[in-house]
Amino acid sequence: MFQGSVPSSRRPNSLLVLVTIFIMLMTVSIYQVSNIALQDHDLMNDLEYVRLKEELSKKGNSLLPKDFWAHDNVHDATFSQDQQKLRAALGEETVRDMMALCGRTLYHTLSRGYAKSHSLGRWTFVATGDIPDMWIRDSSVQVGIYLSKIGHHPFLRGIIEGLLRTQAFFIVQDPYANAFSPAWRDIDTLDKFSRLLGRGGWVATRNYELDSSVYFIQFLWNYFSHKDIHAPEHLLHDPIVFDAVKVVIDTWIIEQHHDSKSRYRYSELQRQGLGKKTGYTGMTWSGFRPSDDPNFYGYSIPSNVYAASALYKLIEMNKVVWMDDALHSKSARLLSDIENGIERYGILTVGDGVRVYAYEVDGIGGVLADFDDANLPSLLSLPLLGWPKLDMEVYAATRRRLLDPGINPQYFRGKDIQGIGSEHTMPGYVWPLAMVTEALTDKSIEQRARIAKMLLQMQCGNGLMHESVHANRTTACTRPEFEWANAMFVVMVERSLGYDCDSAAMEFLATQRQRKESDDTSSLPENGDKGDNPLYFGGLESMVQFID
Repeated sequence: MFQGSVPSSRRPNSLLVLVTIFIMLMTVSIYQVSNIALQDHDLMNDLEYVRLKEELSKKGNSLLPKDFWAHDNVHDATFSQDQQKLRAALGEETVRDMMALCGRTLYHTLSRGYAKSHSLGRWTFVATGDIPDMWIRDSSVQVGIYLSKIGHHPFLRGIIEGLLRTQAFFIVQDPYANAFSPAWRDIDTLDKFSRLLGRGGWVATRNYELDSSVYFIQFLWNYFSHKDIHAPEHLLHDPIVFDAVKVVIDTWIIEQHHDSKSRYRYSELQRQGLGKKTGYTGMTWSGFRPSDDPNFYGYSIPSNVYAASALYKLIEMNKVVWMDDALHSKSARLLSDIENGIERYGILTVGDGVRVYAYEVDGIGGVLADFDDANLPSLLSLPLLGWPKLDMEVYAATRRRLLDPGINPQYFRGKDIQGIGSEHTMPGYVWPLAMVTEALTDKSIEQRARIAKMLLQMQCGNGLMHESVHANRTTACTRPEFEWANAMFVVMVERSLGYDCDSAAMEFLATQRQRKESDDTSSLPENGDKGDNPLYFGGLESMVQFID
């Protein structure tokens, strides 16, 4: 054996070498093919996303509309003729008054510090107003109206995205809670009464309201389909957002079988917190109304209609963003169940032979009809909820009865104002939310003008909208700073009159700044000016509180 030779027992087997090389080549080929397939998959996803955005743009979002409070453009040509007629019916002075009120209310959530941004926009907490807690429903509308303002103020995108992440975080924390605290609270520091109501941690109140999570899904769609948002899919791909979406759907499915499968209990509800007995309808159960009051029967028709509308949009988002087969199957089946339930249980014939929508049912014969609540979703608001299968003939009959004080116990008519109230407030109090809804769903120019003039009488001394105002004493009101009502007034003005309230709002804020600075002469500009020019000072952006 010569030096340097390899013992025969250690020499490489030529067949083994060939097999090894073959496997390596195949592995590289498979990797390349897989990588190309993945690239093609991503490309197809991008193309599908572009197709969807183009289709929505061409069709004006007619198939899957945004919420009425999150429109792209207030200058919609389809509304222009009605807008001109309404302006004429109101007169110049009333229109000026409405625009001034719209200017005061548009950015009130920001200027009053109710929206706080954390970690440079990663999270946004939005208090409901004079109550420091955040409702997912209220905050969706408070900030959702800013989607159409991003072109004026690009920084608003960060506020909106931060709120969506915060809503998702809270939903994952507890999908049954409806309101959340601005700071985490140790449950053992709370009294027994609060602990029995499920409060503590991030939870402020744990009234399970179906509409709360519906607003989150709708808000996602409004954001995703908005024309001024570049690459919105990046936010939707955030794990906390996708996790929240899955939690919402799983919760709705569980609550289709509330009596047998739900672990939700609330100490003020009957049957040891389970609530009144229900039967299976296909719809999904809710313990509380959008007013925060307990349901009389477990299945809210308006909330299930709104949920069905959201499911159409979720399925579309899933096609181009998440592409999750299980989510699609669950959502499609849930949508079918809910719609069948609405058709079977949600429509009834009342005494005069007219078919109307019920407000609540229990699936075992219990029905609450000829009743509505001011808070949205409501029966009055059904055409605004984006459900494509709404029967407009049934809605028209329902509407006529709801606006009749002789039929609907929550309709109040006084010497000054009239409209729908809520069991959440004392009898005789009319809610601006309901009056805005009535105006947005009424085809009569004269009636819409009458409602607009009544709303101007409901400012209750502080130049804002409120939770409710007494029909006979417009100086008596509840909730001096109720931001949901302020936002909805903006929606009504912009949709009905075709004006963008941003200019009026910026003029109002500039006047406020000028007034404040003119009182402070401690320092004056070197150019000899009085020092009260609002352009010298920070604008709307500087009013948002950023917290580390």
